[in-house]
Amino acid sequence: MPEVWPEAIEWDDGNAMHATAHGVTVEEIEQVIANGPTYRRNKRGRAADLLAFGETDGGRRVVVAVAWDDARRTVRPITAWED
Repeated sequence: MPEVWPEAIEWDDGNAMHATAHGVTVEEIEQVIANGPTYRRNKRGRAADLLAFGETDGGRRVVVAVAWDDARRTVRPITAWED
C-alpha cells in the first residue's frame, strides 16, 4: 500500500483508452486519486497491484485499478468502474 500520496498520475494513449472503457472519464479517475481514496491490494497476477476506492468531486463512487511505482511515487491507472 502506498504510505504517501502519489505525486503524479501516469497517462498515455493506451492506459487512458483502457481506463475509461467502462464509462469513467480521465477527469473522474484523477479526482478519485486526488480525493484520498482507500487503497486495497488487488488479486495476485493482475496488471494493477492496487484498487483505489473513492469518490469523484460530484460524489460518484468509483474503483480505480492502478499500478503503484513506489520509487517514483506515481500511479498508473489500468481500468476503472463505478462502484
